[in-house]
Amino acid sequence: MAKVKFREYLRKKKNAGPVYESEEGLVKRAKKRLEADELIVQPAYRIENFEKAADLLEQAGDYPGAASLRQECLDRADRAKAEKLESDYGRAVLHLEEADSEEDLAKVSKEFKKLKGYKDSAELKKKADAQAGRLRKKFRVKQAAVLILLAAIAVGAAVGAKAGFFSYLAARLEGRGGIYESAYSRFVKLGDFLDSEKQAARYKDKMLRQKEKNESKSVKKGHKGDTVKFGDYSWTVLERDGSTRLLLCQTPKEDIFLSHISYNGDMRIVAGTEETEENAQTEQEEDILRLYDEACSGPASDTVWAESSLRKYLNTEVLGKAFSEFERGAMLPMNTVPGTNAIYGTDGGEETEDLIRLLSLEEAADYRKIFEKPNQDTWLCTPGHDRTAAACMTKSGILVPYGNDVRSESLSVCPVVLVDADKLSAE
Repeated sequence: MAKVKFREYLRKKKNAGPVYESEEGLVKRAKKRLEADELIVQPAYRIENFEKAADLLEQAGDYPGAASLRQECLDRADRAKAEKLESDYGRAVLHLEEADSEEDLAKVSKEFKKLKGYKDSAELKKKADAQAGRLRKKFRVKQAAVLILLAAIAVGAAVGAKAGFFSYLAARLEGRGGIYESAYSRFVKLGDFLDSEKQAARYKDKMLRQKEKNESKSVKKGHKGDTVKFGDYSWTVLERDGSTRLLLCQTPKEDIFLSHISYNGDMRIVAGTEETEENAQTEQEEDILRLYDEACSGPASDTVWAESSLRKYLNTEVLGKAFSEFERGAMLPMNTVPGTNAIYGTDGGEETEDLIRLLSLEEAADYRKIFEKPNQDTWLCTPGHDRTAAACMTKSGILVPYGNDVRSESLSVCPVVLVDADKLSAE
């Protein structure tokens, strides 16, 4: 076989003259674009498709039917532009209704600015700017009040620091300013100083209510592909259907609940959260009392998702300790379909009903545009080349149908939950 001189090939390609296409060929390409229109959902892509088809037909010159077909393309492009304007307008109006922060309102203002001259976009832009201005003014007044109070406290700091008055007053100030988590932490550290214990209980409740309110807003506003807050984690919205949101956890790089877990091994037990610690057994009082003590020695047993220790762990330990009662009340059961490994033919076993599950190999492929890669190598619920292995996804975003040994503790999880946003409403 002759050796290919790549540099010479590139030089010849660069110096080659223009490639001409017949008028008939141009018309055929334009018609294919028109035929493909039914498969295009986004108005912006439809506009681009029609305009490119019109350009091809213009190059076709006097070819029979080219002129009328070109006019049709231009007309359809105009209709697509009108559809896009209406779609963008509707989206901006929805975002204005949902906006509750200065940052959100600034984004809405930019959306209406792009729609200048369309319907009442100018008036709605002014409305968004006015709301943002009110929020900004409110924040500055509150900020100024906090600074004044802090300055007043600082004057008496030297006198009251030793007795704990400074920390006490700072905690009261933070509590009144809505900084509940910090106020709660300060009062806990003060112990029985004055009424610190009573104040700690008060601001713990306020902190939880604030957290619940923020979660409710975040999940309700979430659209497909958005990032929302639920529990102590960030989640990607995979699907939005009415009030329900299918959420995928963006696994932290190191997390006590979700990192370094085997697919099938000894049951993992994690210390209780603050909410459940007082009910924890004595042997659960350390950060992690047992982490899959079974060594990876000897032959691995066949396992499927329905019988795996990982499924049990997610729907008992993680469900009970990583989520509050308020959050659990908004979670809906889902059908987990491990499926059959399409490459190796390994049967994934029966379907299960879970509150927390993992993506299957097929789902991971389907959601690649939304979930490109995890922070760590992560398990999938589909079996690998046989039932001693489970499929996985690397932190580089590569799907591995061959799988990894089910006893391995080198992988983590990106759990999936189904949340009803209507139930996630703080009282």
